[in-house]
Formats: sequence, C-alpha cells, structure tokens
Amino acid sequence: MKPEKNIVQIKHTTSKDSFFFVERDAQFLFDLFNDYMQGVLVLSDTGDIVYVNKPGQTVLEEMNGAQADYPCLPREIYHLFQFQSTICHHFPHQNWSVTTKISTNTYAFLDIQTRWIRVRSSDSDCLLFVMEDANQRIQEIVLKEARCYGLTPRETDVWLLHKSHYTYKQIAEKLNIMPNTVKKHMKNILTKQRLANEKSD
Repeated sequence: MKPEKNIVQIKHTTSKDSFFFVERDAQFLFDLFNDYMQGVLVLSDTGDIVYVNKPGQTVLEEMNGAQADYPCLPREIYHLFQFQSTICHHFPHQNWSVTTKISTNTYAFLDIQTRWIRVRSSDSDCLLFVMEDANQRIQEIVLKEARCYGLTPRETDVWLLHKSHYTYKQIAEKLNIMPNTVKKHMKNILTKQRLANEKSD
C-alpha cells in the first residue's frame, strides 16, 4: 500500500557551532556535489536557488509535477526552508541538522537532510539540502543482499517488499500469491541469510 501524500516526520540534532564552515570556495564545493548520487540543493538565506545538481533537479521537477515550471521550489522544500530559518532566528548560536522523511505521490519516502553552511567565499549563509529516495536505497541494499544470500527472483521480490515494511498480507496481495506462500519464501530467505552470515564469520 502506498502511503498517503505529504506525510512528514522530522528529527533533529544540534551543534554548538553556529555554522558548518566549508574551508573551500563555493565553486569547489559545487563541483564536488556534481558527482553526488543524492540530490543536492543549496538555497540562499532569502530562499533563492544558489545551486542544484542533476539528481536534485530531478527531485524538484518530480515533486512539482508537470504543472510547475522549473526552477520552482516545491511547497515541502520551501516549508523546510522556513522551518530552518525560524530555528536560526530563535537559536542563533546553534545549527540544527534536520532530517525529514516525506511521503508524496511521486516518492513513497523521500529522505531530506538540511543544515546551514557558510562557504569561505560567500558573504551570506546557505541552507544545504541532501535528498534521497529511500525506496531506491532499499532496492540497492536488497539487490546486494539477494546476490549474497543466493535468493531466487521471487524471493528477492518478497524480500524487497518485506524491507519496505509491507506486511505478509500486503506482500501476498502485491505479488498475487497466498499468504502461506509468503511465509514459505520468508522462511527460505531467513535460512539463506543465516547460512550466508555463518559462512562469512
């Protein structure tokens, strides 16, 4: 079952330092972000787009949908910007690293981390967004585990849904199989997992 649109979970950590200082100029930092697999977005302290890499541009476009013209910040991203701006105003000597999990029609779960940064060559502070499709990350992990455990294609399908927090009943409905068949697959998977772990030890 796909989660409803715009479910948001937020957790944060704080740092005693007011800002995360980057001892390089902005261009060096942005060149580095170009190679990131995750989406990276940098906003100025006024909410303007300073930088976005290709994966980040894809995230923004898909969150906006076909109705909005790029560059246009999705409402969820702008809300996080306002949230971090409010925190910065009330706690000027702290830098909150905020981790957010958003569920939208496009992304089952989109993990977003935000933190204020100050690059050496910039006169103003910037808000860094690192965005990652949680489902894509889970798929990469599951495929790696499937190869390690020697899972069959069907067992891989079951394991992926299990890792995505589907119940046995939901897995059965998704794959059009009986719940008892799901249980048998899971039993085989856990056995293969145990044997692989024992072999590696």
